[in-house]
Amino acid sequence: MQTKIDALRQQYANDPLHGAEAEAVLDASEREITMFRNSAGRYGYAFFIMNVR
Repeated sequence: MQTKIDALRQQYANDPLHGAEAEAVLDASEREITMFRNSAGRYGYAFFIMNVR
């Protein structure tokens, strides 16, 4: 995933229309990778499905 993030950073580096937004998304993705690497045994997701009756 880090390889893909690096490639996307290069792709959007000089994009005046989407560059800032792409940079923010890629920064968030890198923070998540770091959290997982630092806390792999305690890191996970929970999904809840709700139904209105």
